[in-house]
Amino acid sequence: MNLSRKIILPFVCLIGLVSYFIFLQWSTTYPDPDSFYHIKMAVLMQENIVIKNFPWIKFADFTTNFTDHQFLYHVLLIPFVKFFPPLLGGKVATTLFAVLTFITFYFFLKKWQIKSPLFYTLILLSSAPFIFLSPLSFMFGFTEVGVYS
Repeated sequence: MNLSRKIILPFVCLIGLVSYFIFLQWSTTYPDPDSFYHIKMAVLMQENIVIKNFPWIKFADFTTNFTDHQFLYHVLLIPFVKFFPPLLGGKVATTLFAVLTFITFYFFLKKWQIKSPLFYTLILLSSAPFIFLSPLSFMFGFTEVGVYS
């Protein structure tokens, strides 16, 4: 019984988590219009094109002083837009990053010996705003894990 709980339960949870995020990505649209921007930035970076100004939006602060403040996220997207069609690659990356976000959250709760880490992970999983931003949160969390752990 102990072996099955240590091996089978995490595997079933992983399959459920992956299935959930695949289900969320199944539609032919993107809920966040910024997704197209992120995918295009990754495609341009893959082609060795670095955007230094952003003249397409006339009335924003970053029109003349552009900086890619999500540079690492765009770098992480490059393999996905290279090996898949760009829009599909964005969905695959979103699914993977979301799954990694929740796995990382769960394991940090376990590491810090928080009682019922699966319960708190499920609570976070039920948060619609967090689900919406979970791929980006992985990227931000990835950079902050080294700072706070």
